[in-house]
Amino acid sequence: MLTAADLMTAYPVCIEATESPSTAAGLLRRHGFRHLPVTGTFGVLSGMVSDARIESAPDGTETVAAIEDPVEAVLLRDTPISVALTRLMAARQGVAVIVDDAERPVGILTESDLVRTAVALLPEDEEVAELPSRRVFAIQRVEPARNAMALMEEHGIRHVLVLDGNRLDGVLSWRDLEARGVLDGFDLRAADILGNQSVCFTTRRAPLVAVARMMSRQRIGCVPVLDGPDAVGVYTRIDVVEALRSRLALTGG
Repeated sequence: MLTAADLMTAYPVCIEATESPSTAAGLLRRHGFRHLPVTGTFGVLSGMVSDARIESAPDGTETVAAIEDPVEAVLLRDTPISVALTRLMAARQGVAVIVDDAERPVGILTESDLVRTAVALLPEDEEVAELPSRRVFAIQRVEPARNAMALMEEHGIRHVLVLDGNRLDGVLSWRDLEARGVLDGFDLRAADILGNQSVCFTTRRAPLVAVARMMSRQRIGCVPVLDGPDAVGVYTRIDVVEALRSRLALTGG
């Protein structure tokens, strides 16, 4: 049976809580990460810091401890992968930290890791249409971005489509709102955050593995499903991970 240790990235890059946000930002840029586990006394896991948290930190913030968040998914090495997937899908952060018996980080497991695994394991003949798509939640590009935040909080989702009339114009994520300070009260329109964002989309007849491949290559977490010009559903990393979980259950993984 697969466990968290089989899919995790071992020896994760961490940062001490007493380090500065600028040091954390440098580590994130150097390694191309979006999250860093934060450690305290004796290397024990104390939290998580994200690039979005660093970007929105008030001027004068001296330590990572001031902006770190609790880790939503903490796992042990021998956690069955089915349990690990469930915990990871429930975490808004999109990342799980694997710890040893002393609660020191020994590995990290992200939705991106699992999407790459899905690319390798999902069959080529399974189409997007074979899986239930998520309900579409959308706002107009001229609306305040806080309207997207309200939809995310009300429905427990991480992505909202942005429309220009009836035409798909882009996708806003919780991370986008966090990075631009909307969670802290900054008053921006959806269009202000989107900028010139290009839109990736799929259709009902596309292979699911192709959607997973698109997510992995473009480093995106949500792909709208179009029927002609109309958005009729969305697929997220969580949906791909769910398909992976079903595949592993069938194959005994």
